[in-house]
Amino acid sequence: MKSLGTLLVLFSALMLVACQEKPVSPDTPYIIEGYVPNVEDGMEIALSQYLGNIYEVIARDTIENGKFYFKEQIRDNNTQLALRVNKKEYNGSSSLFIYVQPGVHVKVTGLDHYTELWEVDSRIPRQLLYNELREVSRTEIIELSDLDIALTDENGALRSWEDANKLSKAYQVVVAKQLQHMMNMNVSEALMEELLHHLRFNASKENFPHKEMFLSLYEKLSDEQKQSILGLEINALLNPPQQARVGKSAPDADFFDLQGNLHHISEFKGKYILLDFWSGGCGPCLQAFPKMKELYEEAGNRLSIISISIDPEKYWRTASKKHELTWDNWNELKGRAGLYTNYRINAIPFYVLINPEGKIVETIRGFNKNYLMEAIGLK
Repeated sequence: MKSLGTLLVLFSALMLVACQEKPVSPDTPYIIEGYVPNVEDGMEIALSQYLGNIYEVIARDTIENGKFYFKEQIRDNNTQLALRVNKKEYNGSSSLFIYVQPGVHVKVTGLDHYTELWEVDSRIPRQLLYNELREVSRTEIIELSDLDIALTDENGALRSWEDANKLSKAYQVVVAKQLQHMMNMNVSEALMEELLHHLRFNASKENFPHKEMFLSLYEKLSDEQKQSILGLEINALLNPPQQARVGKSAPDADFFDLQGNLHHISEFKGKYILLDFWSGGCGPCLQAFPKMKELYEEAGNRLSIISISIDPEKYWRTASKKHELTWDNWNELKGRAGLYTNYRINAIPFYVLINPEGKIVETIRGFNKNYLMEAIGLK
């Protein structure tokens, strides 16, 4: 007969197993529930996700009795969403970022018109970090928001370059305050994601604002963190390779197809090559695929198309299966590091036309079938 102590241990173990959370299906909707009693009823509130180079509205609700409610599924690996009240006085051009996962229930509360500072109740690590950084820069965010509202018109547009510079300087004060706080924190995946988020908006020039602080934060990363996808992207923005330019030889890299085979752009030297940088979360990228298929079929042996995904492998495979690309579809498995950085890409879709001699003919934002047909001498 088992002792009472043994039975208690077994009972505790069984209870622990029973209480463990069941795995959540990727299709399980997330819920965002809000209570903002000082926003007048009838006001529209919009939920957006980032699609390559713009935020696109994915859901809308109308505030009633100070409440709003969204129940949606994760779309194309987009877990960072933006919440906005469609009235200038509530947010200027800024938004409240909300991070979601399948099955998560997020609660939002706000008592003033500073939408970006509304409280977000969530246990997702990225949200917790975002909340903490907002709190340490609360004063600076309020000053930025007030200036934003004062300088923009009813459509959220700035009236002059002078006003744009004023707003940019105020934004950099917020960034500096948050970076200083991050310097005293342990490096986590959430911190690396936040660091990368700031870099994408700042590292467009060689000597961008707060570069020394960004470099110091990068040096805090462990060797393993530096070799991760996030670490490689951060390093690529801090130490970009030589820029690929029109008229110069196109740079090459190691690419993998969906079967895991290694490829190089040089395989197609001797014919025109069109590189297509894309993501499953980029609406304009996906909208261009039917026309790209027409171009691929009409150009025949004269043109090779190589779509280069910047998504993690899991989401690249999912998007590729869904959209059935009939041409070469590769991935460097470095996210936005690697060749993406050589071309200084800051928005997708982005295309590179390479001539039979391996020289860059043109870099193009937005797909134009007729122009490309003319460029390769088929029209």
